[in-house]
Amino acid sequence: MDNIIASKVLQSGMNALDEAKKEDSRPKEDVVTYLVCNQLRKAAFDFCRYYLILNEVGMTGNESVFKMKELCSNIDPAFRNIDFGGIPCFNGGCKESNQFCQEVNMVNGCLSDVEKVKNIVFDSVRMRSSMIGQN
Repeated sequence: MDNIIASKVLQSGMNALDEAKKEDSRPKEDVVTYLVCNQLRKAAFDFCRYYLILNEVGMTGNESVFKMKELCSNIDPAFRNIDFGGIPCFNGGCKESNQFCQEVNMVNGCLSDVEKVKNIVFDSVRMRSSMIGQN
């Protein structure tokens, strides 16, 4: 596993999530949903990609976030509890990258799901670290 690449992917995901949260914390009428949506897509993709890199799963580079979540679910069933079905851009609903959710409550749902992905990934890393520390 290339730790440098994995670290950069994780940092990219964290930065994207932080940007989305920062924008989402603005007053509802001032939130730029395009920015939140775009950053959440990137964060979800990066968290899944990081998890797959850690688990040495080969990727073609053409996987959607939905496909990557499926690959992650094959390793950790906890990913199955995250329902990307209600997120149009994650489930093939947005056919082009320039489509995004325009409702604040929609991006809030996306934010919640991306936080769940992050938490599963971080829990896995903590568990892996504790197992290494016991050896």
